[in-house]
Amino acid sequence: MSKMYAEIKRIVDEDISPRMTQIDVINEAITNAIHADATEIVCELGSTDNPVDDGESIVTAKKVK
Repeated sequence: MSKMYAEIKRIVDEDISPRMTQIDVINEAITNAIHADATEIVCELGSTDNPVDDGESIVTAKKVK
């Protein structure tokens, strides 16, 4: 089994726009894996952002900085 890592920072640097959300970046990474004929896709997510508080917008709607 081979592994292909998606470079999220590169995706953000190249595709950043005011409309892009965090979920858009994840979708792009998964789409790239599918186009590369991946037989297994594993997403490991980490964040340096603060956790979502009650009443705050959902994390997937947050804009990429």
